[in-house]
Amino acid sequence: MTEPEEEKARLILKMEEEPASRIQHQVALRQLEPHLKDLERLEGGPLEILDAGCWAAEVSLRLAAGGHRVTLLEPSACLLRSVEKRAQRELPGGCRGLSFLNQRIEDLEGCEAERFDLVICHQTVEYLDDPLRAMEVITRVLRPRGLISLVFRNRYGEAVYAALKEKDAGAALIALEADTFHSGFGGKPGRLYEREDMARLLEPLGFSIEGEYGLRMFSDYLAGAGAGEEKLIELEQRAGALPSLRQVGRLLHLVARKD
Repeated sequence: MTEPEEEKARLILKMEEEPASRIQHQVALRQLEPHLKDLERLEGGPLEILDAGCWAAEVSLRLAAGGHRVTLLEPSACLLRSVEKRAQRELPGGCRGLSFLNQRIEDLEGCEAERFDLVICHQTVEYLDDPLRAMEVITRVLRPRGLISLVFRNRYGEAVYAALKEKDAGAALIALEADTFHSGFGGKPGRLYEREDMARLLEPLGFSIEGEYGLRMFSDYLAGAGAGEEKLIELEQRAGALPSLRQVGRLLHLVARKD
């Protein structure tokens, strides 16, 4: 493991410990859970889940704790080791039901077709060199009627963040025209997406979008400022379901079903 990779992993894990990030993951899970009910009824048992680009695996480890079988895919070996150690400490039965793959999404081309009921792809697509190829691979390994949960950086949410959090009107004006963002942990910049961009990527592959939500509409500004965490989670969850509010979120959350 090279020093830059270790530093990137350290920064990601530190970022995931921030109050707004903790709230984000809890809200994303609550937004996803109603969509899983149909899958659970169809399967009658634990779901097969792939977390593609798992980072700290906050959502997928919660699903694993609920008894589902989870494959964690992460190109950073350092991050993957951290997730495995955490699972051993925190999950009932340790890593039972978990698989760990130190690979990229594109490396799954040799994976068994139609293996997974759910693919989680949270804050990953922004960093892919070829998002279409990655989505084609995900489509192949996802079962018919399976779900993909996508969380990605909202293009116009960056302008809201610059204006409200950074209090910088100039940066907000620049953000309105930007196609990329600085990741904050080195390497190349990430790509910003609109909802329509993701729809154009998914729909030709045979996906129907069943859920659209905003994330981090308020938590970046209120977390740690005396607001109760559960109140913030409720606020984010309710506001994230409203079309008129979700576009101000720093992140967008789409749940799509493979036809």
